[in-house]
Amino acid sequence: MTRFTDRVARDLSQIADQASPSSPTAWESIRQRVADQADASTMEVIMLTPNDNDPTNRSRIVWLVAASVVVIALVGGLVAVANRDTAENLPADQPVSSTPSDDPTPIDGERDGEPDSESTTQSGDVLPDVEPIASGQYTMTCDVTETMVFAADDVGTAPQRCALTGDPLPIDPVQELSLELYRTDAPTVAFTVRNDDGYLSAGYTYTPGAAAPGDEDSVDVARAGVPVTRAVGLFSGTDRYAGETITAFIRSQNDIDLLVDWTVEPDLEPRGGSEPGAVSAELTMECEATFVGQDVAEQRIEQACTFTGDDERFVPAPQTFDTRLFSTDGEPIGSRSDMTSFVVATNDNGFLFSGIASDASTFRAVGVRPGTGEFAGLLIHDVYDIEVDDSANATATVHSSVSPDES
Repeated sequence: MTRFTDRVARDLSQIADQASPSSPTAWESIRQRVADQADASTMEVIMLTPNDNDPTNRSRIVWLVAASVVVIALVGGLVAVANRDTAENLPADQPVSSTPSDDPTPIDGERDGEPDSESTTQSGDVLPDVEPIASGQYTMTCDVTETMVFAADDVGTAPQRCALTGDPLPIDPVQELSLELYRTDAPTVAFTVRNDDGYLSAGYTYTPGAAAPGDEDSVDVARAGVPVTRAVGLFSGTDRYAGETITAFIRSQNDIDLLVDWTVEPDLEPRGGSEPGAVSAELTMECEATFVGQDVAEQRIEQACTFTGDDERFVPAPQTFDTRLFSTDGEPIGSRSDMTSFVVATNDNGFLFSGIASDASTFRAVGVRPGTGEFAGLLIHDVYDIEVDDSANATATVHSSVSPDES
């Protein structure tokens, strides 16, 4: 053998001494195959000067390269055989060093199994939850689904279905409701709305130019304008807003739809006649109560009220209201501290307010009344934030506004 072949055989011997071939004759077969190839290809040429153009020399170089490749392949095969055999003979509880770790090498900026905060969503990161927005607006279209039935006390009741459009919606997009109207001798009509799923609202509606309820004159339809509605509401939130109490201010948008501003915050920005060009002021109302009557679910109270404010155009003369306070769920009034109640107050001078209590002593209501003096012939719209003490005396901040274009 040549010195090159001797060295290859020696290297293979050292590798074989450390390996355990899977067959007793594997090593002998390898050695014999290498020896046969070496004997068949060996030739010695003595030359004083190397000739790079000699084909024989080029053949020898090619053979040496090929032999090196064969050696590398054989070494790789022996190592693989040795590893496989070693793994097969290890105890079951002994880890194999060539087996990849259960914890892969961190990639894409990950460390210790935690995603890098700067990784993109394409690498599988989970983005943090987005908090639902705290306020918004939606449109509500309502239809009375059956003929309204009026009781002896001029309270009309009818089922109502409302469809809500908006994104997001804090309550279900379809609401099946019970509507009640409270007739008065004024052009305005108070109403309350409720259902068993936590939807409550109260307010008033009127049609400019239309005759008042009970008026013997026929209504001039051509003179009647678009109905005007305003209300406040308390709703039980759903979906992302489950567990939240939604506070709302409702107003007519056109002759069909209502526009609803809502929030999960306890305070809602006061909204009266907020149309462009409206003039506004803030008043204080203080009332002394006299109990008139009570049954299980309703109290009748006479409220004698006085008003003060900086803008005298908005300050009315003292007024006495016939006030009805009743539970929203038919339970006895005052039977529990968290009871939600409705309030409807009217008088013979065309004043009305209607609202809803968020607890036993705090009411929010909306109202309407005829203007006097500079505002004669116009309607003044009010938003009441009312506090009631244990004796039913009331103190309120009143946000008033009037629109010159509205009669």
